[in-house]
Order: sequence, then C-alpha cells, then structure tokens
Amino acid sequence: MNYDYSYDLTYYGKQMDSYYQYDFCRAFLCKEYDNMVIKTQDQLYDKFKNNEKFISLLETGKKSGFNMPFELDDKTVFTLLFNYDFFHHTHKCLQDLFKTSDISTENYNNLINLLKK
Repeated sequence: MNYDYSYDLTYYGKQMDSYYQYDFCRAFLCKEYDNMVIKTQDQLYDKFKNNEKFISLLETGKKSGFNMPFELDDKTVFTLLFNYDFFHHTHKCLQDLFKTSDISTENYNNLINLLKK
C-alpha cells in the first residue's frame, strides 16, 4: 500500500495550496494525484472499514453531507476526508489505526467536531 503513516503533515494553517499538495503527495508516496491515489484510498478504506470509530466518522460525514445536494456513500465520504480542511485530522486517525488498531479519543473528537460544523 502506498501510504506513509509515519509522515507528519505540515501544511495546515499555511495559506498556500502547494504545502497541502506536497503533504498529500508525500503521504500517498506519489508525485501527483493519479489512479494510484484512488487505489490506495480504496485499500485504506478496506483495511479499516470494520473499525467502530472509523464507521462513526463516516456516518457523521454522511450526515454532514459536505454541502452536497445528494446523499453520499461511505467511500465518497472517505475520499472527501482527504480535502484540505480534513486531511490533517484524517491522517492522524489513520496513523492511530495503523499503530494501535484504534483511534485516540483526541484525534477522533477533533475530526468528529470538524465534521459537525
């Protein structure tokens, strides 16, 4: 799987998209967004889809709807969790899942609260 759980993101709070793009590509071990990113997202989803907190995050994302005028499925919500506003929290949750098979209360609450805004 092409995902670097150990990488610490640095983009958040900086006003340039290039920082986000760099961190995104660095985490996905790619040079630019391509089909491998989609495949890796699918693999990440499949790896963690049975975790209770992961499921709860996806359900909360579906309820928020990301301002979309239609209902979202779990995989679409998961993909949207990699956008600029959510990626730094999503990445921390993935790091937790990789290390301990659970999401820390702090990281879970941070992402849930952001999804509820």
